[in-house]
Amino acid sequence: MELFRPDKPVSYEKEDKFQRYPFAKRIAKIVSSGKYPKSLVIGIYGKWGQGKTSVMHFIRNEISADTVIINFNPWQFHEQKQLYKSFFESFASAMLKKHPAQKEKIEKVFNKYADALGSLSHQLFHNNPTQDQDVSERLNRESIEDLKLNADELILETRCNFVVFIDDIDRLDINEVQSIFKLVKLLGDFPRTSYILSFDDDLVAASLGPQYANRDKSSGYEFLEKIIQLPLHLPKANEQTLRKYTLELIENVLDFLNLHLSEKEISDFISKFDEAFLPAIDNPRLGVRFANSLGFSIPLLMGEIKISDLMAIEGIKTFYPELYHFIRNNQHYFLKKYTGLNSNQDNHEAEKKEVKFKLDEVLHAYDNKLKIHILDMLMSLFPQLKTAYENFGFPNKVYEQWYRERRICSPHYFERYFSYVVSEGDISDIYFNELLADLERVAPDELVTRFTQALEKVKPDIFLFKLNKFIPAFSLTEGVTIAKALAQIGNLFYNSGETLLFSTINQLGFIIYSLLRKVPADQRLENCLEILQLAKPFEFAMVIQNKFRNRKQLESDEEFLSATALSTISGYLINKLEQENVKKDLFSILPDHELRSLLLLYSEIKREKDVKKLLKKHLKSNYENALSIIRVFTPTIHSSKKPAPYKGDFDEESYHDLMCVVDTDLLYYTTLYTYGTLQYEPDENTINDEISNANLIAKFQKMHLEKNNTSPTVKLVR
Repeated sequence: MELFRPDKPVSYEKEDKFQRYPFAKRIAKIVSSGKYPKSLVIGIYGKWGQGKTSVMHFIRNEISADTVIINFNPWQFHEQKQLYKSFFESFASAMLKKHPAQKEKIEKVFNKYADALGSLSHQLFHNNPTQDQDVSERLNRESIEDLKLNADELILETRCNFVVFIDDIDRLDINEVQSIFKLVKLLGDFPRTSYILSFDDDLVAASLGPQYANRDKSSGYEFLEKIIQLPLHLPKANEQTLRKYTLELIENVLDFLNLHLSEKEISDFISKFDEAFLPAIDNPRLGVRFANSLGFSIPLLMGEIKISDLMAIEGIKTFYPELYHFIRNNQHYFLKKYTGLNSNQDNHEAEKKEVKFKLDEVLHAYDNKLKIHILDMLMSLFPQLKTAYENFGFPNKVYEQWYRERRICSPHYFERYFSYVVSEGDISDIYFNELLADLERVAPDELVTRFTQALEKVKPDIFLFKLNKFIPAFSLTEGVTIAKALAQIGNLFYNSGETLLFSTINQLGFIIYSLLRKVPADQRLENCLEILQLAKPFEFAMVIQNKFRNRKQLESDEEFLSATALSTISGYLINKLEQENVKKDLFSILPDHELRSLLLLYSEIKREKDVKKLLKKHLKSNYENALSIIRVFTPTIHSSKKPAPYKGDFDEESYHDLMCVVDTDLLYYTTLYTYGTLQYEPDENTINDEISNANLIAKFQKMHLEKNNTSPTVKLVR
């Protein structure tokens, strides 16, 4: 079995899917057995793709052996003279096969007749009587009527019937069509000769009409009635037969691709097919085109989209191309939410009215029943339309489910159904599934390797976006394995140009937190501690622990970790900080905002004395560490207007937090000793309120004096 079915006619009875063979057999009997004194012209009428050529093949198969078949193709000849000459040469050649003994006589009669007709038509059409004088002289001596009688006598002497097949007449231009009809009705009106002509009668009548009195299609039909003695419309293909034929073709495609749909997917597709597509299938060729379209598109996107959605959109492309192009070029109509609590209701009503008007424009050509079925199909493919037509609404988790199912209604997947590729910068679902294969058995270290290699090809934000959407689908074991792997590659997600709140590293921390929510409450602390131990760099451990401190949103929500568990985590991180401080300068271990958070954790677990002792030690070792401590507790500002984060204003909250971790008197006196008493001097060139080190110290000194009524005397404990 081949994947694609060529768009070609069939020839044999066993290939007849639409019960046309008996029809063809009857025609063959008529043209084989009748001994007609004049030619019989049979018209096989049918639309494009309905099977006219196949029926012509069936007729040929059933014509008796003693009947002479002539297949004439008028497409090869654009001049009437050539057309006539070729036709009569073909007729003579067919006669010779039956009666080779009369070769000389047959060639003489038909050649003279062809020459005479060709030259006559040339003179009539070109209006140049000076040319072809030899033939003109012969025409004077021997009339065309006499030549025709000689041809008739020869045909009768053969005692055979002749059948001439001419296909696809509706593809000729109007002059060529008229030439063919003149040939078969007047010039080739031989005894015991039948002509079987196939064409779309509507097209031919419409093209002929303007040449005659009324200049409309009815005039064209009147002309056809004079030419065609036996007009036969192709037997109409039964709707159920067309249905069976098309579905068999589709099933063959799916079998070839070894693709198995679920019962629900099959049911959904059959429903769309019967209600929206079957009414549009009026010929077998459309079924072939649909199956071939699926055979092309499915292999390109298998594993990247929802197959049943692709089958539906390819069906729309085949049967309703105008609607297909409208969807493709106007995704906003199909992916938009037409309702929302925090949105302007008047805007929603205007948007609803617009999309209904636009769709009605596209579907206006179809009857109301079919229009309803097409709309139902569209709302199945794009449920967002229900919010426009039915005042429907969907919770956020439904939109996330559409994403996980790779639905065409998900904004992230829509383009794939039309471009047939995974867009640059996106991540292939097949590749993504390979990354997450065998999670129940794979070790976190192996997953680290997979993820590291993936992030060489995929942008971190795209990777996390994809991963986040699939969190609900992961099992407990899978979730913990992924969390442990992610904790070890935090360094791959840092981007200095990002703002903290919406940073990639922040997203990564939230994903780890979400994965660990799958763990039963009584086992979470153990898993959280292991994650923090694995976290690299140490800065990322602080990001993760901040997520662990997420408070419940509602009273009914469960706390992620108990207060006791959080204290344990704080103790672990503090110990980790002190271990790192042995190897590194305290102020280089973490960014200021993370170090501030960690130093404040000392108070949470009742270790205020320890943190003050730690910072006192750093002050005594280097007085300039006073500035470092103040900077740690000064807010760090991330702004899209500046390429790098900067220090904002030292405020009341900054001073309050300082009091929790350091002896502010000691800190104050250290600044006096090191920098002297400083006055705050706003810098006119300061951008976005960035504070200088001098002004930072000045603000701290001023605030300390106001709060403690301390005299500016230098007192240092040595």
